[in-house]
Amino acid sequence: MENSPIKGYMCVMAAAILWASSGAAGKGLFSSGITFFDVARVN
Repeated sequence: MENSPIKGYMCVMAAAILWASSGAAGKGLFSSGITFFDVARVN
């Protein structure tokens, strides 16, 4: 498999999108009453 700058940029963009969506999902969960311990237990 050949390495290319475009592939690297796409991986970085995908990681940034996933990082941002996990923060938004966590905020939504915590505001709905789920505790940190509930999330840790599932993890």
